Amino acid sequence: MQEAGARLVVRDEETSSRCVKTHVKDSFPASDLRRAPIGAFFSDRWCMVQRFSSLSAAAFVCAAAATATGCGGAGSTAPAPVLVDSFTVMPAQSNLTIYPGSAQTLAVTVPGTGPTPVTIGLSGLPSGITVTSEPATVLPGASAVLTLTAATNADAEAFPSTVLPGPGSATTNVTVNATAGSVTATATVALVVSLSNAAFSPAAGQTDLPVLRIDTGNVPVTSTETDVSGTVTITSADGSTSLLPGSGDSDNTATFHVHGNTTSVMPKLPYTMKLGTSVDLLGLLGVQCPYVTSSGKAICDKSKSYVLLANYDDKSLLRDWAASYLANAIPYGDGSNGYLAEAAGSPTPSGTSTLMPWAPHSAFVELYLNGQYEGNYQLIEKVNVDSHRVNIPELTEQDTTGDLTGGYLMEIDAHEDEAFVFVTPHNLPIGLIDPDFTPDPEVAAQTAYISQYVDTAENAMFSSSYTDPTQGWRAYFDEAALVNYYIVTDVMGNVDGGAFYSSVYLYKSVDNPLLYMGPAWDFDISAGNVNYQPIVNPTVPWTQTESPWYRQLFTDPGFVADVRQQWNTMKSNGILSDWVTSIDQQGTMLTQSAQNNFARWPMLGETVWPNASAQTTYADSVAALTDWINLRIGYLDSELNQQPQSAIKLTAQPAEAAKGGAITYSIAVSSHAEVPTGKVTLYLSGHAAGTAELDAAGQARITVTAPSSGKLHPMVVYGGDTHHAIAQLFAR
Repeated sequence: MQEAGARLVVRDEETSSRCVKTHVKDSFPASDLRRAPIGAFFSDRWCMVQRFSSLSAAAFVCAAAATATGCGGAGSTAPAPVLVDSFTVMPAQSNLTIYPGSAQTLAVTVPGTGPTPVTIGLSGLPSGITVTSEPATVLPGASAVLTLTAATNADAEAFPSTVLPGPGSATTNVTVNATAGSVTATATVALVVSLSNAAFSPAAGQTDLPVLRIDTGNVPVTSTETDVSGTVTITSADGSTSLLPGSGDSDNTATFHVHGNTTSVMPKLPYTMKLGTSVDLLGLLGVQCPYVTSSGKAICDKSKSYVLLANYDDKSLLRDWAASYLANAIPYGDGSNGYLAEAAGSPTPSGTSTLMPWAPHSAFVELYLNGQYEGNYQLIEKVNVDSHRVNIPELTEQDTTGDLTGGYLMEIDAHEDEAFVFVTPHNLPIGLIDPDFTPDPEVAAQTAYISQYVDTAENAMFSSSYTDPTQGWRAYFDEAALVNYYIVTDVMGNVDGGAFYSSVYLYKSVDNPLLYMGPAWDFDISAGNVNYQPIVNPTVPWTQTESPWYRQLFTDPGFVADVRQQWNTMKSNGILSDWVTSIDQQGTMLTQSAQNNFARWPMLGETVWPNASAQTTYADSVAALTDWINLRIGYLDSELNQQPQSAIKLTAQPAEAAKGGAITYSIAVSSHAEVPTGKVTLYLSGHAAGTAELDAAGQARITVTAPSSGKLHPMVVYGGDTHHAIAQLFAR
């Protein structure tokens, strides 16, 4: 700050000649020139004194006569100095956090005096953020409120989807500008765009899923290796009913640690939960599994081990759920239903009258950790050996000789996390999940047996007689399990599973020579949710070319024929179409929870790792999933059956309709061969709207009621027949 008596050089506003101010009284510092006496100014013209700084601006004018007295020349009386403006700009806070898809306000005060309106604005904003002010201009001494609105993909450049772990927030220094004429005052505000809103919690009545609460006494759960003790409680959505502890299960103690590999470094963490007492949690939550106890009671599984999947990188929240649903929906053959049959004596979950597959069942919950809302989570059965899961006998540490043929649960996993890992002749790292005697070492006789057995089986698969039923792969692998695993993995375009990179499970039972592929697991990076592999495209080969085992199996005409048989039986029985419908329905059921989840984690429109794209609404995220799967089904159907996809024509009458009005869609399916037969399904914006049979001309009509205003996005799926592949039409 300049003190009184300082020499200020100012510029004549009209002629640019230099005016000099001297002899200012000591009691009037340069910062308060408006209080200086008239005699402090000498000029024969109008002189303007201006002072600028980064936070303030001042301008003064004095009028002078032609004489040299006062401000002007001698012999005249100068008027008093007239204040034009003196102001600063003061934002209410120096740091401001905004979340994509939301708005935030910033109060700005303009201390000072003066008659000139001051315009307030911001510059240097990140992409996707706009600002309005109320009012747009104020006089010095008043305040304005700036409203910042962030798009769902705000500051997208700061969140690269190719980086893991990606940043959870990004900070940009933006400038607050206050301008009056040629005078500007500025201030800096650090604007934080954050993908995590820890302060959010659903309001009363905004939860329609069961609520699961973990309490560790505020001890953080951040490690994949260190267990943290605590309790878990589960209540109904409204909190009126306690499910755990409940009337039949009073022990709600548990330990927790972070689950996963890549998911363990994401902002929204998944957790492994081990209860103190075995409880059928999914049964408590109303999940219906096809198993019964010896007393005839329905059950999923009374177990200690569960996983809470975060699904952070899957904005549909449904990819893992969809894969398990399909895996559990494929029945085994009984000699008359057209499905492939498993070998007699194959493992099956306890409490079933016939052989059936097992993939993890799950339910969605709202999770609170130490009182803080964490979002929508998928409570899912952990893959382990159990009577109602992978139902094989367990070896003990005492089993060192004799019958060591089973059971064994293994995982093809490039991370090599298990205590015992062996590498097959074709370079597949396989870890032994069970038996596991940690912290004691594994039993050498057991690990030697199973590693040698898998090596022998793989060698048979790649031998010159690999198609021979007694010398080739069929002597070592259950074909139905191989086929079912392939279908689920490839129709979902599972990146890790299809490439045999990780989460590829297989098991062997006692006194049974066969290896069984499965259960299905880890599908968050699937169905187009990837930006580093070609399977982002639903119409390219994947598992057939990327997995060394399936690449070899698809050179066996007998295996290809069995895949085709299983696929076509699933298609004709509606397994595939019903599956897609179930995904759509499950997405609708999660609407409220998804709204809560993406308020807690506001990254719906941001492409985080490994997203190839991001939709701006949850409904569109689900629709993108079902669209991709429908395209994948059509591609695989055409490839497996060596049939071209039919042409589809769609017209709507009327083209526009008011809410509640009727719209009739006319659908025509044609091909170069005979007239297609079968069913067509109409989807509107990802939701199934109706199904109809094709008539003798290959045509059908579906009438729907127009929903709320907005453009509809119809898609037609033709289910195919014995001569025509499944086909789709997107009318975007």
